[in-house]
Amino acid sequence: MPHIPEELLERAHLKYGAPVSLHVSNGGIVIQAEGRDSDQAWFWTDEWQKKEREADEDAAAGRLSGPMTGSELVAELERQHRQAG
Repeated sequence: MPHIPEELLERAHLKYGAPVSLHVSNGGIVIQAEGRDSDQAWFWTDEWQKKEREADEDAAAGRLSGPMTGSELVAELERQHRQAG
């Protein structure tokens, strides 16, 4: 029985045996995981996943701050502006 290459499964965040649907679109084949909300397909694009990995790296390196109030955010942006200028 044909199977989806491991590299494609990893890129699509699927496990071997996961139910998928296939359809032809613009001359290519689109594989969609069954059970995923089609309105959330943007999340699984290569571009968005790259941004997710970058955010994970920033969090691991301590380059993210916690929640801020509006006034705290304005103060932080002003501080960064002064440092840059």
